[in-house]
Amino acid sequence: MAQPYIYEQTLAVSLSVPANTPAGTLLQADIVVNPFTGVTAKEAVIPASQSWYIMDVFIRASDDVDVDAQAIFLKNGVKQLLITDPLSSLLISNPSRPRYPTVFYGPNDRLSIFVRTLAATGSSAATITFYIKVRVVDTTFLGA
Repeated sequence: MAQPYIYEQTLAVSLSVPANTPAGTLLQADIVVNPFTGVTAKEAVIPASQSWYIMDVFIRASDDVDVDAQAIFLKNGVKQLLITDPLSSLLISNPSRPRYPTVFYGPNDRLSIFVRTLAATGSSAATITFYIKVRVVDTTFLGA
């Protein structure tokens, strides 16, 4: 009996926050939808043969977050599935960092991520980069 192909990938999510942006501003992030090519998009469409499970949200270094913010995960542009704690608290090496329940996106769902700034940027632009670990269940070859 054929089994689905299951693997994990880490996707980068990033955005630039313009200078003089006030706290509370909502900005859409870019998602690296293909880690092999680096192609980014404002929205990732889950392939018809796949389901995605977001297992973790983290930053790799404290300088990944120039201005603190929260990430907001949307499904199909309307359903809010997760709002993170401040991204600065999600340092991967911190054993007490917040953890979240698994977030599910099914075939043909659309994943978009917005960021709400928690502080003003001041006179210089800022960048924010964080990562999501995705478990992919791929049924492409079940019918083969």
